[in-house]
Amino acid sequence: GAALRLDICDSCGPALPSDEASLARWRAGSGWMQTDYAPIRRAAARIARSNESDSDKMDALSRIARARLRDVDFSGHYTARDAWNRRAGDCTEDALLLATLARAAGIPALVASGMVYTRERYHGARDAFMPHSWVVAYLDGQWRSYDMTLGEFDASHIALTLGDGSSRQVAAC
Repeated sequence: GAALRLDICDSCGPALPSDEASLARWRAGSGWMQTDYAPIRRAAARIARSNESDSDKMDALSRIARARLRDVDFSGHYTARDAWNRRAGDCTEDALLLATLARAAGIPALVASGMVYTRERYHGARDAFMPHSWVVAYLDGQWRSYDMTLGEFDASHIALTLGDGSSRQVAAC
């Protein structure tokens, strides 16, 4: 009864639903994505009001999140509000904060957690798959993946879970 679907591509997002009920659910905040937290809401509102395309808005939100999370910190798993206030995190907090900013700006977004292949030395390994998180957002009528940690999304990413970036969702990988 169970099935596995694996999509590998360098320019597409997963085949997620795009009906209005699903998109509305992925615009809403959660316990891990505090879209109503005033500093996050203010940062996103500026971008949401612009006349830019959703893709350009997402690029602007990525710059806000990157500027906010300047320090790399692998100690724990934090909510978007906590990451915002700590000004630090790893790929998990990067993805969580970016997805939260997107939702606060009215862009449906999910946190994808899984694996990414790297040839470079990372945590003592090279030429290996490593745990990783990134964002999948509904932009300009299609699902698209964003990886603000690595700076680009390509076919080396394999999503194992999609959700709100909760510790339970990420740990399921």
